[in-house]
Amino acid sequence: MNYRIFIILIFYASSVFGQNALNIKGVNTILKYNENSEFLVILVHGSGKQNMAGSLSFGSRPECFYVEYANREFNLFDEISENLVEIGFSTLRYEKLNVRDKINDDFIIKDFIEDLNHIIQNVQSKPQLKEQKIVLFGWSEGVTVALNQFKYDLDIAGMILFGGVFMDPIIMKADAYYDLYKNCEGNEERAKSYRYQFIHQIEQVGQKNDEKYENRLVFYDTLYNENKSQIIGISKKAFSYSKYYFNDFKTQVENSIARVSNADIPLLIIHGEKDVNVTLENHYFLKKKLKNQKNVSFKTLSNTDHFLRENFNHEINPLFFEMISNWKAKLNWQ
Repeated sequence: MNYRIFIILIFYASSVFGQNALNIKGVNTILKYNENSEFLVILVHGSGKQNMAGSLSFGSRPECFYVEYANREFNLFDEISENLVEIGFSTLRYEKLNVRDKINDDFIIKDFIEDLNHIIQNVQSKPQLKEQKIVLFGWSEGVTVALNQFKYDLDIAGMILFGGVFMDPIIMKADAYYDLYKNCEGNEERAKSYRYQFIHQIEQVGQKNDEKYENRLVFYDTLYNENKSQIIGISKKAFSYSKYYFNDFKTQVENSIARVSNADIPLLIIHGEKDVNVTLENHYFLKKKLKNQKNVSFKTLSNTDHFLRENFNHEINPLFFEMISNWKAKLNWQ
């Protein structure tokens, strides 16, 4: 009797939520199906090794910009998926390339662009999804990955983009190092030094045949005695960022801007006004470039950060989904 109850409960949950895996060889997926929707949103990850839930953990000592998030965790893509289904979309999440590949560790943006293309082609070949119109949702780095799908001959209905990079990512990251060490450590000397070292090291890429382990950023600090009259040593701080990654990132950002300039599908581009990871200047930079394109809608969210939270709230800013719901009608404009 207990077994029967258990089986019935499992079937009921499956029927209500319509969640299962989409069979793509070598790729774990979560398909959340809304039987009343004609649109399937594919969620495209930001940087780092993120699981399908988009789990984010800030630890006990986050950067000073995010002290309100200390010891907090949330699953960004789970939240986005749940809300998108509620406003009339189906969603697909997939395991990111650098998570499912246990051997390689030097992926660049170009690899993630090609991987997303592989996912989309597989989705479009599935008989059960042939009536679904594909919408791409790109977050952070995923904006660049999504926009570069315009290089392929794909049938995409539209894109929702949040927190994207549209300016030089090398200068942007260098400025982020400066802000971090100036504002969080109060050390402007180190902030200036790290900013310079970052740009200088990226510029050196390609000038020699670096071994794989030399492909990482290393910042150096000069150590002085107490009255700063004598150098007493050198310390170094290694970062996991690949120099080649940032060079490719710059190339793909430039490619994405060139391609979006020729796009004619509906695009919703949103940015948080309190985003310190990808500054709001990126949003206005692209808006100026695309000021004459009628297919693009630009929106900003006040007091909202890179993680879609307003004033460090526990939940995503509900205005984000209101914007998407209002924009949805444009998906049928063509």
